[in-house]
Amino acid sequence: EDRVSKNALFIWGGGEPIIDRSFEDLLESVLETHTGSQHRFLSNAVRYSETVSNLLREGRAQVVTSVDAGSESVFLDVRGRQGFFTVLDNLKKYAGANEHRVTIKYILTEANIADGELSSFVKSISEFDLLGCYFQISANFKTLVLNDQVTSAALRLFDLLVQAGARFVYVDDLLRIRFIKRASRSMDIFLGFESFARPVDYGPITVWGAGQIGRLLLEDEGFRARWKVKFLIDSTPNLQGKKIGGIEV
Repeated sequence: EDRVSKNALFIWGGGEPIIDRSFEDLLESVLETHTGSQHRFLSNAVRYSETVSNLLREGRAQVVTSVDAGSESVFLDVRGRQGFFTVLDNLKKYAGANEHRVTIKYILTEANIADGELSSFVKSISEFDLLGCYFQISANFKTLVLNDQVTSAALRLFDLLVQAGARFVYVDDLLRIRFIKRASRSMDIFLGFESFARPVDYGPITVWGAGQIGRLLLEDEGFRARWKVKFLIDSTPNLQGKKIGGIEV
């Protein structure tokens, strides 16, 4: 009790921490002794907890769940059990308590990257009123090579979610790093999605960040041919006033 801060962040994992018989008692005990604590539940959402919902309402909890499918059959294939609609229903309850503290992950695998599956996932998310949640797109790099098919699937899922009305969509760090490596070869695969900016709709643009991604953009002939970059913006003092690729920071 005395070795952990009263305001500590507790992370609950193990697949579905809520199914443990001692979960509620243990959580209540922690809440009593660590009155300012925050709690992150890495849950598969096959069970629902009113205690967790109450913590969400109080702004003291986060729920992170991987759905990884757009249908019951693929959910069974990817997750090894049934319960696709049960998971979505439980997530809807948590989102009703505080949708901005619910993160829904989609981990790309060979079984769930088809266009139809991605569209079905976004449709289900919309039907269960979950578009106000946060969405994290990732990939199973233990079994999946990030080829152009996987890259396109990640971009398409991002595009579909944004078009459906989701405001908080991002890729995880591992996928972002692989995007950077892919972009170093060509930016073409990143173009042509409805929710992405189109050069025809804009005049001169500014690029935020003069780091690795910003430099890759300026080095890409296809990007420079489509976009007129006015200047770069970066918070690093020793870069300000300098030029990168002929563009002033």
